Amino acid sequence: MGRRNAIPRNRRQSDAKERALAALALKRRKKGLSLSAVAKAEHTTTVGTDKNHAEHRAIEFHPVANIFPLIEGEEFDKLVEDIRANGLVEPIWLHPEDQQIIDGRNRYRACCKAGVEPLVRNWSGKGSLVEFVLSLNLHRRHLTPSQRACLATDILPLLEEEARKRQLASLRQNQQPVPEKIPERDRGEARQKAATAIAVNPRYVSDAKKLKERAPAVYDKVRAGSFSLQQAKHEIRRQQKEAIVAQIKREPLPTPKGPFRVIVIDPPWPYRTGRWRPYPDMSLGEIKALPVANLAHGDCMLWLWTTNAFMREAFECLDAWGFESKTILTWVKDRMGLGEWLRGQTEHCILAVKGKPVVTLSSQTTALSAPKREHSRKPSEFYVLVESLCPGNKLEMFARETRPDWQAWGAETDFFSTEAPVEA
Repeated sequence: MGRRNAIPRNRRQSDAKERALAALALKRRKKGLSLSAVAKAEHTTTVGTDKNHAEHRAIEFHPVANIFPLIEGEEFDKLVEDIRANGLVEPIWLHPEDQQIIDGRNRYRACCKAGVEPLVRNWSGKGSLVEFVLSLNLHRRHLTPSQRACLATDILPLLEEEARKRQLASLRQNQQPVPEKIPERDRGEARQKAATAIAVNPRYVSDAKKLKERAPAVYDKVRAGSFSLQQAKHEIRRQQKEAIVAQIKREPLPTPKGPFRVIVIDPPWPYRTGRWRPYPDMSLGEIKALPVANLAHGDCMLWLWTTNAFMREAFECLDAWGFESKTILTWVKDRMGLGEWLRGQTEHCILAVKGKPVVTLSSQTTALSAPKREHSRKPSEFYVLVESLCPGNKLEMFARETRPDWQAWGAETDFFSTEAPVEA
């Protein structure tokens, strides 16, 4: 090792290059090629990196090179040190027409920083450029399924462009008219080709494409490996939640016009567990201060949704609003959820009254069996029960969807459509 380090670096690189070219020349001796012709035949050359030539010898990046993210930080520093110590082993690939880098941006940057001559090689120009670059990278990149989905999304327009060029060449060869757009069938083939080439679930690709359209900054984090697609979804929802909080603080919601004979309320209980929730929490004091008493008719029936964790606090809220508890309706879901002591499969709705409201009791019971739906969305069967039991005008506080003949109050009254599917 010490003997190798004693030889100047430039001389070692020169000797290695000469040995490689000599071996290639030997193979082609029968063809009568010179040493320089051998280098040309192999599409291989070197690019100077000295300061005097840096400006006019700089190599630009081809768009296809951008489908893989650049490495930064410690990972890039290790690459620089490796190239400085051992030279560049894997050549940098160039496009034969414009001499732009199609693969090797990281190696090129590292060579420039290490002061090592980059070894470059021209692509043959045969077949798909995108597939060629993928073949060079997929086996040496440790990409997560989410990063692969982003990669498939990024190469899709490149594959469509290649399909377009093949289509144009075929049409011109057969002297047929050229369409303005790629047929949808060909686009579908490109999408399938992208998913197959990257070996990723097409559903992930669909999610990544939507993410890129709706939240490019978050998409870039997934592409870089900072987020998974699932984490990205939570991040978007967190941002939406912050926007809702800002909206509430900026423009307080107008108080509904009452009084109401029936009120349903599903307050955002303060869990404070650190687990993400799709709406802003309120403190117990803020919930107690809600103007429920002012909105209620003198003879009013109140339905207060709560969970096992906030059963005691729910009764405190009823006292603060001037309501008397009468019974509890329990929603029994078709499957279990999360839980620390027992897995939750129920939610509770306390029925409380003020004055002497009229009820049309027939066969309604304290158990409501209905499928679990999206987070915080109550079953349609509940509203059917309330409407059958309680005559009069109705208000839903913290509503996340609108219903006929009900007044909805909240910052997200259009969050769910009434026809949204049950959560899978």
